[in-house]
Amino acid sequence: MKESRFQFSNPALNKLYFTINDGFRSDSETISIETNISTCVGPITNSPKESFATVEVTAKIGKEDITQPFFIEAVESAAFKWETEAYSQEDIEVLLRKNAAALLISYLRPIISNISSFSRYPTYYLPYVDLSSNKEE
Repeated sequence: MKESRFQFSNPALNKLYFTINDGFRSDSETISIETNISTCVGPITNSPKESFATVEVTAKIGKEDITQPFFIEAVESAAFKWETEAYSQEDIEVLLRKNAAALLISYLRPIISNISSFSRYPTYYLPYVDLSSNKEE
């Protein structure tokens, strides 16, 4: 197995906010919860050997109103680096916007399910998301 020339370090949870919406009422056994995920790619720093960027993913689950049972906002980020000559600018855009986002979402997934499991509602499992149209916030 060959190690990738695109690496990350220091993934960190930067924000976690959770609130129950006391006025929420549902007659259905199935609760539909809105999920919104956005990605922010920091400025790219280039040097002759290595380039760097920070990527931040924000997951907003539910809303802060009575139409949803709860609201979670979680923000995860990490520093990414790569060999400058190894990738084209187009490749780097894809790696940062899609691959890095997918990696950071995998760190958020257990945090979101864990925090929601402590509520009076069923545990929310963040589904796999289609990042093909992933836009910057």
